[in-house]
Amino acid sequence: LGQRGLAVWLHDPRSTWAAKEDPGEIKGAELHLPGLIEGRYTLVWLDTWRGNVIAAATHTAPGKHVDKPLEPTVVRVPPFKRDIALVMTRQAIRNP
Repeated sequence: LGQRGLAVWLHDPRSTWAAKEDPGEIKGAELHLPGLIEGRYTLVWLDTWRGNVIAAATHTAPGKHVDKPLEPTVVRVPPFKRDIALVMTRQAIRNP
């Protein structure tokens, strides 16, 4: 986790080269991340087998309160088989 974003790889442990059956699709998963620096983030979900974009979205991290830690970030994971990658990039702040 850096100041400009992060990259995450999620893998279904049932999906191995030795698996005789297709483990099926994972649906309804959530990714719990530590608190992010305030700002807007671009989320890009990638199919690691084909290299294409599965989904894209934005997330706005709230500002930090002086007397409280950063709030954890929860992101919904799109349905996937085998594995999936997330690239989350903090958008540049534009001054008016």
